[in-house]
Amino acid sequence: MRYIILTLTLIINLNINAQTNVGTLNEMVNYVNMYMDGTELNGLIMLEALNENNSALVYQYKVVDDLVANDFKNNRFNYKKSVVDQSPNELSKVAIEANLIIKWRYFYKNKIILEIVVFLNEWND
Repeated sequence: MRYIILTLTLIINLNINAQTNVGTLNEMVNYVNMYMDGTELNGLIMLEALNENNSALVYQYKVVDDLVANDFKNNRFNYKKSVVDQSPNELSKVAIEANLIIKWRYFYKNKIILEIVVFLNEWND
């Protein structure tokens, strides 16, 4: 009986410690959205940042350049590897501390053409 109680206590503690810091997530979303100005950069316009299910920070972009859209559609480059290889950085550190999944979504003609998802264990930190 003691072992069952000890095991349950350990599982509950692990679940509590693995919770996403929703406050940090919401602060990041608000910060990003506050500084968006709709400027095009390298064929992309940032649309907004979202809190997805209180577990993921999602950056959404509109692709306005046909060449960029074709590169994304054809996966000529490993974009996820490029993002992960840039870590450790501020984003990866905050994501790990706050237990956040980070996503980037790229839209072209109102359809998602690329989504990059980085989970906590994938950063180089």
